[in-house]
Amino acid sequence: MKPKHTKSNNTIKSNAQENIPPVIQQQQIQQSIQAVLPLHHPVFLKQFSEVDNSFPERIILMTEKEQAHVHQKENREIKLKERELFHSILAAYVGLFVAAIIALAFCYGGIHVILEGYPYIGLSILGGVIVALVIAFIQGKKT
Repeated sequence: MKPKHTKSNNTIKSNAQENIPPVIQQQQIQQSIQAVLPLHHPVFLKQFSEVDNSFPERIILMTEKEQAHVHQKENREIKLKERELFHSILAAYVGLFVAAIIALAFCYGGIHVILEGYPYIGLSILGGVIVALVIAFIQGKKT
């Protein structure tokens, strides 16, 4: 035998909501609204104006100042990240330039040693430079 229900589900839910004190209902509504809006809901602003007429204007002004502060902070963070990126790119190019100068200096030294009459030593210097450049090139391609 099934028990008889005289109330529908909607009626049960509305009765359950009626049993919640109004203060808790208002807090639940305010929390759900504040999660979406940066300002208080107009209903709450109206209630603040009942306490003091300047409260809604002061709350809006305070919210605008806070939003401006947040934007200023975000802009500083963006500029800092841009500066860090610029410096890392600059450091990479300076490193490439210095490496190229060092490689050219060793090539010049190897050729100079060959021309002075020491071909085996000069070729070993040039061979070392070529091997180092090939290894650096292959490792650069992997990353």
